[in-house]
Parts: sequence; structure tokens; C-alpha cells
Amino acid sequence: MASRSSMAGISCFIVMSLYTLQLSADWSARERVELGWHDEFQLDTGWIPEPREQSHEAGVVFHSKGAIFSVPASNNPVSWTRTTNPIWPNPFRYIEIRYRMEPSGNRSPSVSFLLTDDSTGPITPGALNPENPIAGDHEVRVGPLPCDQNRAIYDLEDLFPSDRIGRITLQIIAGDVPAKVYLERLAFWSTDPRKPSPGTAQVATMPFFAKEESAPAEVPSRKGEWEPLELPDHGTIASTWLASALGTSPDWPDGTEIQRRGIGFRLNPMEQAAASTRMMETDTIEIPGTWRGSELALLLATRMTGSDARAFGSATGQPRTEITSPHRLAVRLEYEDGSTTTHLPWSVGHGRWTVAKLPDAYIVPLDCDKTLRHI
Repeated sequence: MASRSSMAGISCFIVMSLYTLQLSADWSARERVELGWHDEFQLDTGWIPEPREQSHEAGVVFHSKGAIFSVPASNNPVSWTRTTNPIWPNPFRYIEIRYRMEPSGNRSPSVSFLLTDDSTGPITPGALNPENPIAGDHEVRVGPLPCDQNRAIYDLEDLFPSDRIGRITLQIIAGDVPAKVYLERLAFWSTDPRKPSPGTAQVATMPFFAKEESAPAEVPSRKGEWEPLELPDHGTIASTWLASALGTSPDWPDGTEIQRRGIGFRLNPMEQAAASTRMMETDTIEIPGTWRGSELALLLATRMTGSDARAFGSATGQPRTEITSPHRLAVRLEYEDGSTTTHLPWSVGHGRWTVAKLPDAYIVPLDCDKTLRHI
């Protein structure tokens, strides 16, 4: 790691595997913090018909307002399945479905979702190991959806038997007339989206910034100076939502300057405390600019859900407590000459390549002979 420091500190929290006063902005922040996975059905993200050789009368069309699933008259189910990255129903227990059916009323189709952890083995007849798909419950049916509504929400607590969801199947039975099902959203929430979020009202005593009990493992050089950078205005969340995501007190530190591990950071106002990724899939925080220096300092925090346990079942493995792989968090640097480098941040406090939960200082090395234009 470069030791001469003339490059900047960025006040940046990333709520990862994470998350002003107008209503729309507040709802956007809630989605960043409490929405674990969703599909808006605007693009075909892998909904595969089952069986593959469906009737030519069955089909699906995706557009900007959602998807239209069409099925022929039949008392047999027509299905589409999507395999997902793990969805963790323990922290995200509420499933929201926005939809519409044709025809409506007594002749409306029967619409259900089948959730499964996608366990495939090892298959051992008679064995009771939890990942054995023969050994226990690995799926649950949600529905049929009410035919006289356009939004349904189900609480999966005590309903879904496994610790993860790996596959979602849509099943439609049209009955004696052809049917269409319009799907606008399928989403997993940590709180009931019909109600005000309790997250910002929860009482927590843990401060945003834990007390530094020991000297940093590697103190940045004093030969240079840290130049604070500005976060982008878009994609930020207020300190109350950041506290909800991290389980800390919502009390934002007084003043605009803070020292962490010997590095000075400039904090944003509490209404725009942190730039944040979303929880689902891959997301980015982009910071354009023009800078030169030898090190980039980041003030990062992460929200991690689920576990790395390979076993499937109701018993959740050890929860994730740190990020040690650039496949999960990486800082990509783009220079004016077109070259790029990608790094897992270096923890100043731990003295190794890792990112933990609570806000702390991290270092990314820079090429001091080049001008940086995009982070």
C-alpha cells in the first residue's frame, strides 16, 4: 500500500449485501434499506416456461409497465420458473405481489407462486441431513392470489421452512376460458410495506462510529494531506435510514469533520448522510471527478445478510460478518488515460483486505503518476 498520502477522504457508507424529506425521497430510501429482492417484470430476467414445450397459446410479453402472462383454457397449471441468487426470508419475510387478472370475478384464473430453496442434494434415501430434498420441507405455495385485489402481501415467518429461496415458480390455471395475468412487481421486504416503517423509530444505543480502542494497524503518512471529496447528490440516504440499516443510534455526529484511523473525513448533512447501494444483485456508487494522489480513503459500512453455509434447511449457518472477496465489494478506478484498476479495500484498523459492518476507514492505492477521473 502506498504510504505518501496526498489524495482524498470520501465520506461514503456502502450498505451492501445495504442502504429527505420529501415523500418520494423517503420511499426511495426505504426501498434501499428494506427491499431485499424484487422483479418489476419490465425485462425477461430468466422466466422459463415449464414444461418448455408449452401450448402456442401460452406466452409472456415484457414491457415498461410489467409482464403479461397468457394461458389457454385448461384445468392444468401452466408455469414459469425463475432461478435467483439466494433470497433470505428471515430478514426479508414479507412478499409483495402487484398484479391484475383477466377475466375477473368468478371466472378469474387461479394464480400462485411456489417458493423453493432449490436444494438438489445429496439425495440420500432415508437420511435426515437438512440439505437432502427428500428429508424435509423445502418449498411453500403462496396463493392463490385474491381475484378481487391488485396487491397481495404475505408474511413468510413460520410459513417458509428453509433459510433461503433459490427458485420461484409462477403457476396459472385458467379454467374454462383463456386468461391473462398482469404482473407489475414481486418483492421481498424486511417490514410490511403497507405500514409505516418502524425502522427509523427503533431505539439503538450503538453509535455510528465505534470507539477506536487501539492505534491503527498502519497510520497513513503525514507527508501529504487528505483532501475531502464530495459525494454525489443522487442515491443518498438520511442518517435515520442509515441507522436502521446498521442497527445503530440515529444520532448523527455534530460538526462536519471526523477523524478515523488518523484520516480526516468530511461528513454530509444528516439528510444526505451516505451514498448507498441497494441490497439486490449488483449495484454501484459512482463518483466522477478529477483528482491526483497516491491513496484514496473511504469511510465504508456494509449490511450483510444470509450465510455462506452450503447446507439447506431451517437451521441458518453462521451469519456473514465481513467481506473478504472483491466479488462482493470492489472499488474500480478509472484514469484519464483509459486504464482501470480494481481493488478490495484495505482495512486500516484490521491491517488486512477486509470490510466489516460498522463505519470505518479503508484505503485503496492509486497510481500517483496518473489523473483519476471516475470512482
